[in-house]
Amino acid sequence: MTVARRAARGILIDEDGQLVLIRRTKPGLPVYWTTPGGGIEDEDAGAEAAMHREIFEELGATATGAFPVFLVSDSSRAGLKIHYFFLARLASLDVSLRNGPEFTASGKGRYDPDRVSLRGDGAALAAIDLRPPELKAFILANREALLADAGVAIPDEAPPSPVPPAGRPGALAAEAALPSRSRPDSRRDRPARLA
Repeated sequence: MTVARRAARGILIDEDGQLVLIRRTKPGLPVYWTTPGGGIEDEDAGAEAAMHREIFEELGATATGAFPVFLVSDSSRAGLKIHYFFLARLASLDVSLRNGPEFTASGKGRYDPDRVSLRGDGAALAAIDLRPPELKAFILANREALLADAGVAIPDEAPPSPVPPAGRPGALAAEAALPSRSRPDSRRDRPARLA
């Protein structure tokens, strides 16, 4: 199948643990929300560069620490559409700097910046129509990990107390010295015990 379009979008999280979105209001359609982003253009150095360009065009925003976390694709008559989603920490936002073509074309509707909390039980995000629905499900299922990887502290939720695995004295001390992304996950990265 031919790839008809590639797009890059930002899962932007601010210092307060809020997801930065665009509230879309189009004539004749119910209101919905999207992450900022758009098509990857020939002059973009890659998908991440396109995401940075798009968040500036649509929000007047800059971000740091971007890395890919999710992918959605769908088929159309024209071909396959691929959407790359990058997690990033919002560094700045000044809507007076927005300059994308969507703001000059008539009939496109409104592109209003909005923020939705990822803290607590995720009820604020669950209550809105975030598109695509696969992205909404991904964010709801991974809220705490996304906040942690964006460097947002979750002060109202205490981490579990570490207990060294049986037969591995000092394992926690050695793991604590590793960068957080290098630490093994107790359920996934450690070998299973045989009975």
